Amino acid sequence: MGNEQGHTLWIYPDCELPPAGDSLLKGHESVIVLNLGSREAKLNLTLYFTDRDPVSHIEVKVGGERVRCLRL
Repeated sequence: MGNEQGHTLWIYPDCELPPAGDSLLKGHESVIVLNLGSREAKLNLTLYFTDRDPVSHIEVKVGGERVRCLRL
């Protein structure tokens, strides 16, 4: 069955966006996901903010034995 590890909960406490109206992106935040398994992984993300409600149910797929960079 390969090296699939089952379900995992990961928390990345780093997601900062430039102020509204600021068209210049001074940097970027990203989450890089490595799928060591042989099968495609399906992720479900929720983003939390200090000044607004969470954004949830963001679905992302990462191919087997692949890396996916998610620019926030």
